[in-house]
Amino acid sequence: FKNRFIPLEDLIDKHMPNLSKIMKKDPNMRAIVTDPDGHIYSLPKREPMSPKVANQLYINKKWLDNLGLDMPKTYEDLVAVSKAFRDKDANGNGNVSDEIPFENGGVDPILTYALPFGTVISPGESGKYWTVNDKKEITFTPTADYYKEGLKWVHDQYKEKLIDQEIFTQD
Repeated sequence: FKNRFIPLEDLIDKHMPNLSKIMKKDPNMRAIVTDPDGHIYSLPKREPMSPKVANQLYINKKWLDNLGLDMPKTYEDLVAVSKAFRDKDANGNGNVSDEIPFENGGVDPILTYALPFGTVISPGESGKYWTVNDKKEITFTPTADYYKEGLKWVHDQYKEKLIDQEIFTQD
């Protein structure tokens, strides 16, 4: 790195008192960005603790209330609610054809919908589709029966137009 990057540790101490304080309080924050030569050439990043899953399903509670529906507790309930969202005026604007029951433009949107079947989403990790069970056996998730069952379920929902028909082409 010599002559390509400048060491940042003095600049951090001088211009970034909050980061400097955090690095003193938690030495790991400094350690993860300290090069073997002892200098810091990049800044650390700390994010809040996240849930045990990378993505979660959310539902529009107002739409449930508008249609007098209960929060779905099973996938069968979710299908019934999704059909009501699709076929009735869930948003209350007088147009029964403008609701999309499930939409997600995030990472692996379809896999998000199939999470309860055992699909795995770990964006940014190289082991994204690998799981390890309690017996320490490694499984390539897309070959597992539960994964295939989840994809079949998603296919059925897509065919029923319960999933945004443009979900694969959104940018």
